[in-house]
Amino acid sequence: MDIIIENISIEKLDQIVDFNYQIFLGMYENEPYSLDQYQNRLKDKKYFILSAMGDNQLLGDAVSYVDSDSLYLWIMGVDKNFRRHGIATKLLDHSEEIAKENSLKQVSAKVYDVSPEMKSFLVSRGYELLKIEESVVDKKYNANYYLLKI
Repeated sequence: MDIIIENISIEKLDQIVDFNYQIFLGMYENEPYSLDQYQNRLKDKKYFILSAMGDNQLLGDAVSYVDSDSLYLWIMGVDKNFRRHGIATKLLDHSEEIAKENSLKQVSAKVYDVSPEMKSFLVSRGYELLKIEESVVDKKYNANYYLLKI
């Protein structure tokens, strides 16, 4: 199956929100973000919404925005039935290219301990763990901050 990565418009954000809701439901201590939360986070920012499509089906996405001299990879989700098919790699490749095209110096991400696959994936791509913010609720919600200088 061919995977096509597209930068989509804010008008399609509701599709991304619904898709990510299914992926992240029950994974974190809070409910997955609502459309209002996405809109508020992206408001007044230069943002990028990437979709990964295959056979006319949304298989993954990445939502990022410019934060100072960095592209902050806020959310990345891949349908669990299509993991290990290179979708996250393509989304991250495109995100890193966006950072370069916008003359940004780095790509940053925050990943919680509930997602060990994403932590390993970032490290395998050269991202450096900068710090760990420990959760007072449960250590599986520890936040890990990663950075890739480009």
